[in-house]
Amino acid sequence: MWLRWLQAKSIETRLFLSAAFWSLLILVIAAIILTTFYIHNSEAAFDKRLNVYLHALVADISSFGEEESHSQLGQIGDPQFLIPGSGWYWQITRTDVAENELRASRSLSASKLPRLASLGVEAGIGGARSGYFTGPDARQLRMVERVISTGDSGVFLV
Repeated sequence: MWLRWLQAKSIETRLFLSAAFWSLLILVIAAIILTTFYIHNSEAAFDKRLNVYLHALVADISSFGEEESHSQLGQIGDPQFLIPGSGWYWQITRTDVAENELRASRSLSASKLPRLASLGVEAGIGGARSGYFTGPDARQLRMVERVISTGDSGVFLV
């Protein structure tokens, strides 16, 4: 039926329908490609931001044993880490002692972050892991973690 209808129409109508079909198909494909590209680049930029915070925490760990800097651990300058339930959390766990010593941002309150290794996330270059998990407030959150050995001061999961 459609074939007979198209044959009865003029060449102008058939060209218009063909151009409309191909234009629509190209627009859909372009939208999928651009959306995928945008999501990938947004996630990469967010991971860079998380890695800046991670490096700031790692720098703080080097002075973990000193009493005056122990109270300043994790003061990375972003107020979102102070607001409970903000979705911005950090946690440092000392893993080389029998009873793990834990320090965390105020925003985490009494909750604890899971280990990405226990969630099945593979370690990347340098032993860093990044992935998603369900946060304390049941939201999907992005997380990066790294194991840091400071020699005499201990081994920490940041």
